[in-house]
Amino acid sequence: MSVILEIERPASLPEALAILAEGLRQQRPWIPLAVDSGLSVWCEHNGLVLERVLDIGRIPGLHDVSESESEIHIGALTSFKTLRRSPLVHSYAPALKSAAVWHGTPPSPVLPTLGGSLVDGLPSQLVAAVLASLEVELTLASEQGLRLLPLSALYDRNENAIFPDELLLRVSIQKATSSSHQRFLRVGVWDGDGLTTLAIAFEASKDEMCRLTGIVVALGEVPEPPQPLSLSGHLDPAADYQEQAETFEQLLIGQLDGVTGLTGKQRHLLPRLVSLVRRDVWRFLRESAPESEV
Repeated sequence: MSVILEIERPASLPEALAILAEGLRQQRPWIPLAVDSGLSVWCEHNGLVLERVLDIGRIPGLHDVSESESEIHIGALTSFKTLRRSPLVHSYAPALKSAAVWHGTPPSPVLPTLGGSLVDGLPSQLVAAVLASLEVELTLASEQGLRLLPLSALYDRNENAIFPDELLLRVSIQKATSSSHQRFLRVGVWDGDGLTTLAIAFEASKDEMCRLTGIVVALGEVPEPPQPLSLSGHLDPAADYQEQAETFEQLLIGQLDGVTGLTGKQRHLLPRLVSLVRRDVWRFLRESAPESEV
């Protein structure tokens, strides 16, 4: 199978945006990717035809992690290796660091980046699930200027979130605080058909009395884009734990069981996964609860 492949490699952001704008005018849009060598051979081997690829790997400023007072800012081309090693990610988005370990997709010349995980689902939907559970804003650029987009709009099927002449520049994440707690958890089971896995990302928040005020969760390793689910507070260190724990798990399983694309085997993993979430959240609440309440 022959591969028709046209590649441009801009060295600057203005050059890349001009190429994207021209492609939109011609009604022949470009696909922005950070690619390694051997793309044409890889496409032919996998039966793929990519007509126009914009290799954005050389554009400066898209590989950095920085911070402002309330957010960390991660460039769209930040690698998973950088996510795992960044002190800022470790301190303010620890669940993202944990998920970045699990990018195990087959080798390809498309480099694993944070932006690729969001826009293309490559190489890790697990990272996308973590971001869905957090407060995240995307910065997009075109020749018309910058545009801010909430992450939730990226998965809205009724909205063309990123236009063909736009490029994702960075992902901004609200910093974790002492009153919030985020985690990434993954479970699996072997059977005669192989390994079945399911992952969950969540961020929990508590009030000054160390009561759970809310939790946002998102599942990974399902075919649908991650959709955050919210649950109001149902855990209080001063009240009966066993009764609260059962209610919390039942409510959370009830919400997650409706996620589109879950297989039967993954549904069997839900109670185990939710139990881990409940225990982790309880530890978070007890850490700073007044001694008389625990």
